[in-house]
Amino acid sequence: MEPSGADEIARRSRGTPRIANRLLRRVRDFAEVRAQGVITREVAEQALRMLEVDHRGFDKMDRALLLAIIDKFGGGRWAWRPWPR
Repeated sequence: MEPSGADEIARRSRGTPRIANRLLRRVRDFAEVRAQGVITREVAEQALRMLEVDHRGFDKMDRALLLAIIDKFGGGRWAWRPWPR
């Protein structure tokens, strides 16, 4: 793994070790099949694009949950009421 590939995976894991390990396993599998086993930034970006993980680290399920919060609750608990002063 090149440092730039590790940086890309770490950035998209949002600081969560469990997510970083999951993404690393999936990117590693992708690299073994399509990039001679070497994880570069480009290979990591291709694999994460295939997994539908965006540049902020949100996958399809994350986006669905966020949209549900926006649609059902108007953006969240405090979206309709300002913080107490």
